[in-house]
Amino acid sequence: MLRKTPTLSFGARVVLLALALAALLLPFGGPGSLDRAEPYFMDAARAMVEQGDWLVPHYRGQPFFDKPILGYWLIALCFRLFGFSAEAARIGPALFAVLTLLVTIGLGVLVAGRRAGLFAGLALATSAPFVNFGRTAMADMPMVFCSTSAITLAVAAWTFPERRAAILVALGTVLGLGFAAKGPIAVLLPGLAILALAWHKRRERWPLPRGPLLLAGLSFALLAFGWFLAIYLRLGSEPLRYFFLQENLQRFAGATYDVERSSLYYFAIYLSQGLPWSLLLPVALISILRQPRGGAPATNARWIPLALLLMVLPLSLSRGKVDYYLLPLYPLACVLLGVFFASQWDRLAVHWIRTVCALVACAPFAATAVLGRPLPAAWLPPVSWRVATACACVACALVLAAAAWRPSPARVAGALALPAGLIFALFVYVWAPAFHASQPNVAIVRDVEHERAAQPNVRLALCEDPTRVHRDLIFETPLDTLETCQLWSLVASREPFLILLRQHEWLALNDARRLRVVRGYLYLPASTLSAESLLRAEAASQLVLVANYPTDDPAALRVNRRWRRAADAAR
Repeated sequence: MLRKTPTLSFGARVVLLALALAALLLPFGGPGSLDRAEPYFMDAARAMVEQGDWLVPHYRGQPFFDKPILGYWLIALCFRLFGFSAEAARIGPALFAVLTLLVTIGLGVLVAGRRAGLFAGLALATSAPFVNFGRTAMADMPMVFCSTSAITLAVAAWTFPERRAAILVALGTVLGLGFAAKGPIAVLLPGLAILALAWHKRRERWPLPRGPLLLAGLSFALLAFGWFLAIYLRLGSEPLRYFFLQENLQRFAGATYDVERSSLYYFAIYLSQGLPWSLLLPVALISILRQPRGGAPATNARWIPLALLLMVLPLSLSRGKVDYYLLPLYPLACVLLGVFFASQWDRLAVHWIRTVCALVACAPFAATAVLGRPLPAAWLPPVSWRVATACACVACALVLAAAAWRPSPARVAGALALPAGLIFALFVYVWAPAFHASQPNVAIVRDVEHERAAQPNVRLALCEDPTRVHRDLIFETPLDTLETCQLWSLVASREPFLILLRQHEWLALNDARRLRVVRGYLYLPASTLSAESLLRAEAASQLVLVANYPTDDPAALRVNRRWRRAADAAR
């Protein structure tokens, strides 16, 4: 008799998937430079710990009400436990990302069974935007967790009517926490998804128990508006007006932030950033919508396309559009994909999947060519890692080719997840650290701190910030920074300034003998590793940090003389 090959249990697979995601999200070894709005959250959270004021967030010493309090509290708590560092600030979002993965698996199980849940979790854990924001110290990942939990609880309320009272209270709680993390959008998006679910279940009776419903409303109100009430009692209505009108209403209807983007912006963003899984979403939608009612388990997911459409609608109508606003939709989209992988495939689905696998199989070869483009060697990892990356890309291509030849749900899902997870891991732990280690940001921060020790009231000014060192300075030093291109006025100012100049700006100002060169740095633009710049070759350029005040430091004077001779020769 043939022995049956032992397989891992459902629980073991969930644990392994969660551990794999946690490994991608570990706070050490990743990009050293701060990303997006991290400096603002981190500076405000550090001020909470240092000043002991956990009610009012402060940015650069001023009250800061761009976002509600939960994100600041989470980072401040990590600072309190692990010290002030970017790594500590990113622990909280990483934890919420793992929790979101578990909730997404649970949602897939409720909708279409364990296979659908596991496939949904695999797709989410290898979706680059989701994993990237699991490493970003902002409030978005806690909001995504609350949004996904709210949708999951709504499905559970229909699935387990005997537990509906407790589920309703939990639903009010997570919606309140989401509001405390991100504001009204954290209630609007899951609310629209729940509305789609209610429409799908409209023929089923769902009596609402009055007591638990009242308790759920009370829990939501306390968590969502408790902090705003405390702020109103302490500072009046101005912070509330700023948050609700400027940070929310103007972002939606005004011309304040990230405007003039197409109404199809988010569809294009998901198609590009959600690769490779986004290529399968159209056929998954077709497959699920074609299922007859009461047939396959996929019919339980027929509300998800409507939910995704309703959720993306207000985002698309908003005048302000940012790519990561799409994050709350990723778990639900992955559940839809999980249901597709757990369903029977028709001929259209098989042909589509083979085409996608073939296309994605070509991508590693393109990635190998892109990663080998002529960047300066100092910004690249060692040759051994470059060779290992090329070999990994070729191996992924072979696995994808095999999946295209004989497609099956497990084989295709694994073949798509492998390159997505592997390439992201190599980027996070090998390529990005090598790039950031050769950038001058750490040296600039160190030199600024050295100058500030001798001139405490100095300010930093810059016209452009190609290395995004401004973000590091926000967190690493209390130095006041001025963004201006009126460079001659800074040179002539009696106020002490450090000025960060690009090479052509330094050559233009070299005649101003009052300027003293602190140090020069070679750099590549911070956008070099972005998708928009992947196909462009980059050459190292130079930044020069100068001061408009004198010094008695002999070493500093020698540096200044050497740089002036070099600048004169270049002219």
